[in-house]
Amino acid sequence: MLRVAVFAVALAVPAAATAQQPCTTDARYVVDQVSRVVLERGLDRNAATQISRLSSGTATVKDVVRQAVQSPEYASRFARRGSPAADEQTIRNLYRHIFGREADPSGLQAHMAGLNSQGIEAVINAMLESPEYQEKFGDYGVPGAANLRYCGRTAGAVGSSGIDSGLAVDSNRDGRIDRWEWKGTWQAFDERDRNGDGTLTGGELGAVGTGGFQNSRFTRLDWNGDGRIERNEWDGTRAEFNRLDANGDAVLVPSEVGGVSEAGVTFRSLDRNRDGRITFDEWNWNRRSFNRQDIDGDGALTRREFTGAPDNQR
Repeated sequence: MLRVAVFAVALAVPAAATAQQPCTTDARYVVDQVSRVVLERGLDRNAATQISRLSSGTATVKDVVRQAVQSPEYASRFARRGSPAADEQTIRNLYRHIFGREADPSGLQAHMAGLNSQGIEAVINAMLESPEYQEKFGDYGVPGAANLRYCGRTAGAVGSSGIDSGLAVDSNRDGRIDRWEWKGTWQAFDERDRNGDGTLTGGELGAVGTGGFQNSRFTRLDWNGDGRIERNEWDGTRAEFNRLDANGDAVLVPSEVGGVSEAGVTFRSLDRNRDGRITFDEWNWNRRSFNRQDIDGDGALTRREFTGAPDNQR
């Protein structure tokens, strides 16, 4: 009976209407966004397997999300059991990471019942197979990442506009480059987007603006484009986040971040797995900027090699 209740609540939650969504052919970027949404961190050295599965077509984005929420890491960080309070927090975390929203009262109650009677795997499957998830994300949408979708293996395509710079592919053939089709850094995208409309057209694509951006780090970290930086978007320490969060609402806005720029990026903030090295999976910029600092060419930066963010090198 409880099994029905778990699935019934998923059916009862209002679903968003399916809309035409921007998409990308960059499997690495998609897996990175799933990692940031679900595990609240960037890529680690084990991400290559998921990237390969997605790019080869042997896995969907939903499969990548499922693997993340069923991982031992997720269980230890976000799905600890042992008390009613812990169980409630587990369900709330799943709602945030899978649906990109807070739990509603009826859904919370039903899924807690399912958690206690059937286990967390049944609850995860109920959420991922629910009409709400299918309507919002389907098999290739990324939860919580501004309706980002994976387009599949079309990286060689060139749109009718002839746009193909090596950093961008007009995969949806609309004659312009959206942010999700851009292969370079977000700062490089913004430098080219002269009219600030969030897309690049022929004239903008070939031109790089002069002058830097006062707060390029904020723009880069605000990956869902909502004008705020949440904890799972932050690349620094929790203590630094709390210090900047003046009103204590668990989000950072431009006025709180102020003049934080690439100068605030440290070796420690990039070395997410704390192994004393920065690999390309942990790097926030393009391969060329990584290779410039990888003096010995071993695929990892040591503290001696690291000279700072690309636009603020020592």
